[in-house]
Amino acid sequence: MKEKLNTMNEIEYFRDRSLIIIEFMLSKNPGNPIMEEFKSVIKQTYDKGNLAGLKTLSRDMNAWAKGLPQKDTKELELLLLEKFRENLSGDKITHAVIKQVLKKGKIEKEENYRIVYEYLQDISTSDPFYEKINELEYLLNTYHE
Repeated sequence: MKEKLNTMNEIEYFRDRSLIIIEFMLSKNPGNPIMEEFKSVIKQTYDKGNLAGLKTLSRDMNAWAKGLPQKDTKELELLLLEKFRENLSGDKITHAVIKQVLKKGKIEKEENYRIVYEYLQDISTSDPFYEKINELEYLLNTYHE
């Protein structure tokens, strides 16, 4: 029962985080059909209880938001800080996986490989794991399924 509750909490977290980002982007570009479609996909993915899909959407939204003008990025990061105590360096689940991988010194699951790989695709100098790029790349290169 506790595992199901944790999954529901994660599902709600990823939905809420993604919706904050998409709503912010819509406030800067009202009526954008692509963003409206993403909002619909987020809601549908949530309604299906698709945790993996919501994780992917969250990372996609995060990467998309990093492309906003700097003024908008700072404004969005204030919203994320207020609501989730985080910024656009990644969601708390991604950070937890990266910390675990670094602590163990290896990647043990395909999902963790994907998380680290995607994180490194959008990493910036302000990200908390920026100084660990070489180590993370090494772990990706030595991962065996």
